[in-house]
Amino acid sequence: MESSVVVMDDQGRIYLPKKVKEGMGRRFFAFKMRGELILVPIPEDPVKDLQEQGKKLPKNISIKTLRKEAYEEAMKEAMSNVERLEKLKKSKGL
Repeated sequence: MESSVVVMDDQGRIYLPKKVKEGMGRRFFAFKMRGELILVPIPEDPVKDLQEQGKKLPKNISIKTLRKEAYEEAMKEAMSNVERLEKLKKSKGL
């Protein structure tokens, strides 16, 4: 995991160091969660990426079950990220 302290300029731009942005693409979803700014990379071709992900799914599972599992997994991952960020902030004295 790469991390770095960054600064937002007067126009709201944040410049990410090369080691942080490497391999992440150029477009991100940005959202605030519990006072944290979260950036999630957007694939260059989201449809192709989704098709590739779909190929990995089992054939005998309902869409409803898939939605439920995806939601639960996303929430678990988001909370894990928040906890990791809180620990990082605490260790850096922020």
